[in-house]
Amino acid sequence: MGAGRAFGSDIHYRSWYSKVQAALKHCCGRRLRQELENEQRLVKVLTQAANKIRMVEKSRRKVKDLMKKINISNFFKDGISCRLPLDPAVFVDGVDIEACTFYNANSLPLEVSFINADSQGRNTGVICKTGDNLRQDMLVLQIVRVMDRVWLQAGLDMRMVIYRCLSTGRDQGLVEVVPEAVTLAKIQQEWGLGGALREDTLEKWFHMWNRTEEAYEEVLVCFRDPR
Repeated sequence: MGAGRAFGSDIHYRSWYSKVQAALKHCCGRRLRQELENEQRLVKVLTQAANKIRMVEKSRRKVKDLMKKINISNFFKDGISCRLPLDPAVFVDGVDIEACTFYNANSLPLEVSFINADSQGRNTGVICKTGDNLRQDMLVLQIVRVMDRVWLQAGLDMRMVIYRCLSTGRDQGLVEVVPEAVTLAKIQQEWGLGGALREDTLEKWFHMWNRTEEAYEEVLVCFRDPR
């Protein structure tokens, strides 16, 4: 349903999408129809929250206060839970306001921490982006996923971590948060202004987190031909 919104907002696909959507709602049962409507409402609430945070002055951009003011948790009142549009395998029934944040990028993407409906499951982080077209991101990730399958069939395990990405509109979408991931920029910053120019930056970082020679060699497997 989320991806459908991306097509529905494009004049070239609007007519086609409206017919497919009408056929789906006509054929599916009441519970599935309600689930799709809940997911669509959730995407709308997230997009509104991300847009409001983008519009606030930098000095007043305090995510926790803004999230409480927007009251995104109201979506889950009265015991409502729904699947994440980004990952239908995950049921969520609330938002951890204290864990929400935003990134200092041009589009100021909002990271929302959803509470898993399964008490044994961990919270799921989702980045909501507005003002940024994610359709190309979706296409590239789909290609990478296909390439990874081809490599695995050929016996090449490249240790790929392929995150989920879903365009929900012309300039909006959702991106999966990869837990404990570290950006290359952050690694380079640890070695000062010249970190990006040094050839041994990654090598030093790997050594820092893998003290023994055995651990370091295991990490390097990701950058070698497994054959």
